[in-house]
Amino acid sequence: MSQLFVGSICLSDIPKDKVITARNGKMYVNITIWVNDTADQYGNVGSMHISQTKDERETNQKRSYMGNFKIPVPAATQPTDSADLQPVPEQTSLPAENNAWTEFLSR
Repeated sequence: MSQLFVGSICLSDIPKDKVITARNGKMYVNITIWVNDTADQYGNVGSMHISQTKDERETNQKRSYMGNFKIPVPAATQPTDSADLQPVPEQTSLPAENNAWTEFLSR
């Protein structure tokens, strides 16, 4: 199942030696994404770090934190009671300010 996540990345904290320039001149940073089983107190469900080399992992070097992310929640819609609904009056003609448009269409 696909899911949408939203978050931010702190570009100023990316170590320059971790930026890779490809043959096409574009610059990349390899990242590692961690998704938690439950959200934290701020609603974040995961975090992103700069990927480490095997040597960096084996020597327990500190990871470079990039940011976190959450699953967006759509704005809550207010339930409406059908008794509160007002009927919309049927409009049989265009308002007077649209007469020029009506005249144009009738040509």
